[in-house]
Amino acid sequence: MKQPILLSGEGKLLSSTAACLLRAGHDVYVICDGAEQARNTIVHHLSKSADLLPGNVKAGTLFFDESIGSRKFSLAIVITADDLNQKREVVQHADQHLEKDGILAVNLYATELQEVRPSASSPARVIGLNWTEPAHTTFFLEIIADSQTDPAVTDRLLALGKDWGKDPHIARSGFSVRARLEAALTREALFLVANEYATFEDIDRNCRNDAGYYLPFVGNGRYMDLMGTSAYGVVMKDLNRHLSKATELDEKTASLLSDQKLGMDAGEGFFSYSEKETASWKEKAESFSYKIHELISKYPSE
Repeated sequence: MKQPILLSGEGKLLSSTAACLLRAGHDVYVICDGAEQARNTIVHHLSKSADLLPGNVKAGTLFFDESIGSRKFSLAIVITADDLNQKREVVQHADQHLEKDGILAVNLYATELQEVRPSASSPARVIGLNWTEPAHTTFFLEIIADSQTDPAVTDRLLALGKDWGKDPHIARSGFSVRARLEAALTREALFLVANEYATFEDIDRNCRNDAGYYLPFVGNGRYMDLMGTSAYGVVMKDLNRHLSKATELDEKTASLLSDQKLGMDAGEGFFSYSEKETASWKEKAESFSYKIHELISKYPSE
């Protein structure tokens, strides 16, 4: 029998992570606000994935916080917004439910591992663990460690990640490599739009039809090798000095945040959406996540 897992936090990613762990055969105990909505979303993911993902899966059992009591866990996973105080609070609470040698894994974006570690009773057994939405169909899993991390913890998470159907990698820097790569691309996109060199429609077509075409196959490094690395070196040597070095958000993006125009659920972000359009995009995104899972499976990274 596989170990039960404590999952604590909030948001869409919490539900899809629960579905991923349940599909891997773990009993999952969830601590979150809005338990009924989370349960419905998790059940939906399990039902859909049973039809569209490969393998005969004997899913674990889903529980919520009322079932935890004094139970102790060998693994607790925390998924929250990137707010340091909130992370420390949730980490501290989850830590109370850990066995003596238990592992506490927390998602990290701008936050670094050393910043959340003091909230736990066993700092060397705290590790970063980043997922991507939807966690039950994507292969991404970033394990974040540093010099203070117990190597046994890293090894354990690497083995678990593979068992969960992931293609995990370890960032030994103490911070998220994925977050920095994404931030660099986003910063440049915002710079280009703010200076009227491109529109968001242009940016999206560039990303979708070039990088979006090859990244699911190999990633940047191997793609540059495939196309000819020297050409990229020459381009970057000349281009680097023109790239954005902004340290603050541009005025347009800052305005979206202050006005709570936070994307499809709010009806407006970088684009505007009717309720019908939002529902349509969500349906397309879910359908795509299953189809791209099947395609990437045919071309493993190694």
